[in-house]
Amino acid sequence: MAMSLLPRSLVGRVFALYSGTLGAFVALGLALFLNYHFNNELESASDDAQTLFNVLVPAVSDSAVIGDYDTIERQIKRAARHSSVAGITFVDKQGAKIDSGPAATTGSAPAWLSRWVDGHLSDRVAPIAAGGTQYGSLRLRFAAEQIANELWRVIVVALEL
Repeated sequence: MAMSLLPRSLVGRVFALYSGTLGAFVALGLALFLNYHFNNELESASDDAQTLFNVLVPAVSDSAVIGDYDTIERQIKRAARHSSVAGITFVDKQGAKIDSGPAATTGSAPAWLSRWVDGHLSDRVAPIAAGGTQYGSLRLRFAAEQIANELWRVIVVALEL
């Protein structure tokens, strides 16, 4: 049975070997490209979050010291418009929460890819403190669906090529 699947001529066998090798190299190249792009996208989202925290934490700390929760709400809602952020929540030491609200996401990424991206990105938490006094914490949630949509778009284009 296995002998009937192999080409009978030498030219056919060489072509089959060439086709198989070429297919393996193309599949390996595609897998390496997608792995690189996936890691690059996650690193970019992480860097964006760190930059956002570096800007947002001092401003929220200053507002928390004087108890200006309206300013904190405006700041986190403005910052939550960032592309890789799904939401930002400030929780004060008494347990009151100020949430930026859910980010609107539209896309066609499959659920398994969104879960995979979400599994590789964890929420970021920064303490809000000034002068040795803890005023609360700031939690940043990544927009895994938006990141997955971008990755899915790249996957589809790469497979089409």
